[in-house]
Amino acid sequence: ALEEPSEEAQALDLGLITHRVLRNFFRERQHGTDNYRPLTSDELEAETERLTRLVGAAFREWDARGLVGHARLWEITRQEVEQDLREVLDFEAGENEDPEGMPRAVWGTEIEYGETAPFVLGEGEDALLLHGRIDRLDVVPGTEPLQFVLLDYKRGQGDPPAAILQGVSFQLPLYYLAARRTVFEGREAEGSWWAYYELGWGGWWFW
Repeated sequence: ALEEPSEEAQALDLGLITHRVLRNFFRERQHGTDNYRPLTSDELEAETERLTRLVGAAFREWDARGLVGHARLWEITRQEVEQDLREVLDFEAGENEDPEGMPRAVWGTEIEYGETAPFVLGEGEDALLLHGRIDRLDVVPGTEPLQFVLLDYKRGQGDPPAAILQGVSFQLPLYYLAARRTVFEGREAEGSWWAYYELGWGGWWFW
């Protein structure tokens, strides 16, 4: 059925915008760049300004493509998304400076698997050829074997922990296998944990 017209921003649009902003933001801090290091409070002011510019650019792009509704509602939505993502930076800087925690740096964002090289699960007639994309992969620098963390961004909630433990939700376990077999192939690396990252409040939903 066709969707009813709405003046409000659609959830899919907001999901695409927030994913794009976070991808562009962390690509300048990920492995292989000069800024590859855990985010700290000393950098928050400058990095928050950069994030704000990226949010503005993403919303202007959507506006130019005619994908928005009422101008005032769209501006309110922009402010809400900007605030949500500011909270992400605050949250992560706090996590990285926790004396009992392990500071994390971003290894990569929107990491594709199964595209340039096959990613196969199972054997024979039961074999499955898979491909997908991991929103974000963090590591704890200096650890041996290298400890990594998988993050999947959500503007709502992800599958409940029980669905994963019961074997009916495969997204995060598949990401783990893909990271081990493709991203860190030939390297000693272990997954510490995985999480749905609920962007509405800047924190983990499940780990």
